[in-house]
Amino acid sequence: MGERYLYQKCPFLKEVSQERREQFETYFRTAPDWLIDAFVVEKMKKGTTFIRENNPADTIYFIIEGLIVATDYRVLGICYDFMQFRKMYAFGGMEFIMDLDVYKTSLRTVTDSIAVKISRPMFEKWMYSDIKALKYESQQMGEYLLEQARNERIFLLMNGTDRKTGEQAPGGKTAI
Repeated sequence: MGERYLYQKCPFLKEVSQERREQFETYFRTAPDWLIDAFVVEKMKKGTTFIRENNPADTIYFIIEGLIVATDYRVLGICYDFMQFRKMYAFGGMEFIMDLDVYKTSLRTVTDSIAVKISRPMFEKWMYSDIKALKYESQQMGEYLLEQARNERIFLLMNGTDRKTGEQAPGGKTAI
């Protein structure tokens, strides 16, 4: 895959932040042309839930522009946003790595967003044929899970009153 071909298929990349553009380039550095040809670009309005927990994990989403939150609906019927995503991840990639048939969390746009979608079969075909891409996806997923575990640990080690008020935890992190 050439970077030039990537920009032919995704001209909107020239308009996004340098950080997101570089993340996209890095992710698809070894992608074959057939995968780039399979890209579907979708503009999503603010407040769009594009992945729902327990729905079939049949599409991989890459958010090129916009802010995303992960939402949990399992706690007493209360909607709880537990993480914001500022980097570009393969949403649905974790389900692929873990061989899960359904999404394990719901994801919603906080701002108007632009996504590149790939069908899961196309994504799997690429991952199974490209060890560098599979390694990179595994690193991204591991980074995300490590960040989640560290954030949860900070919250759990805080005094109960500090959790409730959202005061700063050791290390300058703010709970809630």
